[in-house]
Amino acid sequence: SSRTVTISGNTISALGLAGQANLVVAGINVATWDDDAHITATIENNDLTGGGPGNGIETGSSEEFGNPAGEVDATISDNEVSGWQHGIWLGLCSNTVTITGNTITNNVEADSGIHIDADVDVSNIQAHCNNIEGNAGYGVYNGGTGVLDATNNWWGDVSGPSGSYGTGDKVIAFFYFCPR
Repeated sequence: SSRTVTISGNTISALGLAGQANLVVAGINVATWDDDAHITATIENNDLTGGGPGNGIETGSSEEFGNPAGEVDATISDNEVSGWQHGIWLGLCSNTVTITGNTITNNVEADSGIHIDADVDVSNIQAHCNNIEGNAGYGVYNGGTGVLDATNNWWGDVSGPSGSYGTGDKVIAFFYFCPR
């Protein structure tokens, strides 16, 4: 079964939940555990600058919460995401995902700006024209399979991301980028 969802114009914070033991939250989550499900999500113009314990925006899930199945296609655009463990987190079942025009700053986990979980095929995932800076660990962490297209992002410095040759937010290998 196919479903379409739009999540737009919200202000979301989980800061008041900080310090709670074993608490896992997401500001916005789109996921499925049904083999036949296909979700098309538009996540746009949301303010997630309050932060909190967990992920600001996430698509898909991890085996830790059951057996993710089906597919999630998402357009994640023009959001402000700051102060979360991970700004944007992509897990299993994330299929075609476009991340554009977002401000992803000051997220606090070791692999914190945009995090792509293991076993995610990144061949249909792109991140362009985002402001990615000030994240504690990585600006982009590609733990998935394949090469991520992350061209034309701002990395916090004109020289581009660190971990390659620049001095901006750090990135991990297996992606294309160009400094901006």
